[in-house]
Amino acid sequence: MLPEYLFIHLRSEIIQLQIERLRSGSVIPVLSIAELGKITVYIPPLEKQRQLISSLRDTARDQSQKILSRFYGIEQETDVNYRPKSATKRAEPPLSPIETIIKTAFPFPIARTFSMLQQSENGSYVTQVAELVALSEAIVYYLSAICIVDQMTRLKIANEDLLSDIRNCVFEHTINKRLEVISAIRKFARQDTSIRLFVPEIASVDIGICKEIHERLRNTKSHTLPQSEYECRGIMELFRPKLKRLLEPLRFLIDYKLVRVTPVAYRNRRHEYKFEYLMTDNDLFQPRIEDFENYLSVETGHVLLMNSKYEFLDLHPFYLFRGWESTGKKEHLCFFKFYAKSSKHDSSKKQLKIESTVRAGEHVVDDDGLETLLNRFTVS
Repeated sequence: MLPEYLFIHLRSEIIQLQIERLRSGSVIPVLSIAELGKITVYIPPLEKQRQLISSLRDTARDQSQKILSRFYGIEQETDVNYRPKSATKRAEPPLSPIETIIKTAFPFPIARTFSMLQQSENGSYVTQVAELVALSEAIVYYLSAICIVDQMTRLKIANEDLLSDIRNCVFEHTINKRLEVISAIRKFARQDTSIRLFVPEIASVDIGICKEIHERLRNTKSHTLPQSEYECRGIMELFRPKLKRLLEPLRFLIDYKLVRVTPVAYRNRRHEYKFEYLMTDNDLFQPRIEDFENYLSVETGHVLLMNSKYEFLDLHPFYLFRGWESTGKKEHLCFFKFYAKSSKHDSSKKQLKIESTVRAGEHVVDDDGLETLLNRFTVS
């Protein structure tokens, strides 16, 4: 059997349907050796294989099954007038609009703020500007949280200025410091190829538009947004075309799933977990039961970032679930803003100021491990 033929055949619908029926597992589909032996492979004469390879080499993928069926004689009807089309390379299908991708596949903290911005377009320009700033800040919070946790748990780049920026941005409610942390991490990763970010794409992300939005709208009036409809209209006309430049390069975020994992049971020598995928603009996070042969080396119950290899980056407490009295103790996905003032009863006790991603308000909670995380790495 020719290798090229085998490659084409294994990708055909005939084989894929067999694989779909035989494989097991939900998170990581598995096809055992025993099941693999049950797959029926069609092996025509070598001359037919060569013809098939030649026909498919420059033909669109959606014609492959038709040609396979013709060579195998599976179809009852034979088109005697069939002539292969000229070998022209068909253009790749267009990517889905970034607006659709964000609402249906982005991590919830960004997907929700983007939807709120879109909904505000029917209202005043003042509201639109406020939602524009909220979207920009949601992106900065998200990327900076990934960069900070990556530095403290994996990278451990020995640089005093970087560590100082990280400490400043968690002890103060400052977007500037978070932008500086992202820029510094990007710079180190570009200069030193041995530095492997958990999310390598961050090294090539341009956050200049977030910086421009912050400096233009936040810093000019001491964190007070413009209140003039005329001024806000001009701002939106300026930044609306730039939104795509801000969001388009962030498509890679769909490949890194924001999840919360909790153990469910241990059955048949396998650990079962409840996975809540915190993606898309829908806060009714639907759990799925997944099983793993090995125990997950993560802190279950925390908010985690998961890549395609099922490796995890623990984002706790930069993202966490909390409920409080004013929201009926219903848990919300929240994000960390800054260290709040120490407890009245214990001046040494650190507390976190967190904000709900569903606009349910802000709250103060105990440190919950942030100080420990920050102290895990110091430059000697």
